[in-house]
Amino acid sequence: MELILAVATLIGGIAAVWYFWDKIVGWWRNERPSVKRSGATADAKKAEQLRRQHLLGRLRQQYILSNDGITPELASGLAPLPKEWVDEQLRKLGESWRQNEYF
Repeated sequence: MELILAVATLIGGIAAVWYFWDKIVGWWRNERPSVKRSGATADAKKAEQLRRQHLLGRLRQQYILSNDGITPELASGLAPLPKEWVDEQLRKLGESWRQNEYF
């Protein structure tokens, strides 16, 4: 059992070195990863995208609860919400962004 554990540990270590090889080589060469301002911008864009997705999820729930005859596709998110209705809700919420379709 100890032999199996030792072999598995060695294989795991080799796999980790192989996976992170480019970072290890950069460290050996004293290359420091540069801090990019675009990273912060990318994080902000991702956060905004998640916020909008969450908001659209809440609007989907609101639409489903306040309307009759909802199709399974609309309820599951496979069909878009009515654009005019979502645009009106976004306007009421003070949101300035719009899309062509709201899934």
